[in-house]
Amino acid sequence: MSESSSANLESIARELGVAVSTVSRALRNHPGIHPATRLKIQTEAARLGYAVKRRAEDNLADGASGAVRHLLTLAQSVNHASQQGYLAGISRAAQAHDIGVFSHHCAAADAASVLEAGRQPAALRVPDLAGVIFIHRWPEDVVARIAATRPVVSIIHRYPGLPVDTVGTDDEAGLRLLVAHLRGAGHERIGFFGYEQSFSWARSRFASYVGALGEAGLAYDPANVLPVPAEAAQGYTPPDLRPSLPAIRARIRAGVRGWVASSYVLAQALVTLLRDSGYSVPGDVAVAGYHGGTRVAQPGVLHPTSVETDDEALGAAAVHLLSHRILRAIPAPSHLLLPGRLVQGESTPVVAA
Repeated sequence: MSESSSANLESIARELGVAVSTVSRALRNHPGIHPATRLKIQTEAARLGYAVKRRAEDNLADGASGAVRHLLTLAQSVNHASQQGYLAGISRAAQAHDIGVFSHHCAAADAASVLEAGRQPAALRVPDLAGVIFIHRWPEDVVARIAATRPVVSIIHRYPGLPVDTVGTDDEAGLRLLVAHLRGAGHERIGFFGYEQSFSWARSRFASYVGALGEAGLAYDPANVLPVPAEAAQGYTPPDLRPSLPAIRARIRAGVRGWVASSYVLAQALVTLLRDSGYSVPGDVAVAGYHGGTRVAQPGVLHPTSVETDDEALGAAAVHLLSHRILRAIPAPSHLLLPGRLVQGESTPVVAA
């Protein structure tokens, strides 16, 4: 074992609080490691860029007779930046697992008809297709039809009632970070902007917001929760929020000067609207977003404070979860939640640690 490999093993072991020998055996798919422990270790290894080794006998045990297996990613072509991190993580982890990757992209308007004759991805007819990873929210009937025949993992969006595993963000921990950050900046009345019940991530972040307020000893007022239309929630560029301005002004007059937006894009749009309307951000009003800021690299683009989970780590975790599903090592459905970190931006004051 090289010195760098040993260091990587020690880093993983230290991060997860397990023995180096446990990490080594998990990365070699050694028998005797609990499936949940193996998955946790391999996910952390992928996050650190450490290649997960597969033994030849494991490939044979998968019924592949040593042949390369394949998976299919289904993504809607809404915005290249919205998926490139996920795809990079999927590619890296799939290579480590000796899995070939097919990718199919379609316009959001065509997602509902992707399984119709003449529109199906050719990869769905590949005999050794191991499973499918969905990126973005897809019509439930499409997900259900594919999940009825193959293992399926969804990144971020959940499909309650369907046998679909999910890799997502730890929203409870993330919202605790944001509420604590805003409270540390002096905000006792904190609103939630961007509730939309048809998106599982918006529901999860709203529920986590309510819980975070309670844990912080702050009052929850349903009047401080402002919804947005579905088209605004699903956008990957900041939407026009001017129709929401009267409701936002009313809550600010009521003393709500700290806001958590359900997504990074909505935080960008909210800050832009507030500044265009004469408010100082973060002087008069502070705004924090959630997940997606690492995709914004253009100079001159507003960067709100947010909690960020690495997209590549999410993509890699989806492959690891799918691999375990193929081996039937975990019950269905499973939800693997990755932690995030607070990234200071321009929309909240800097709070001393």
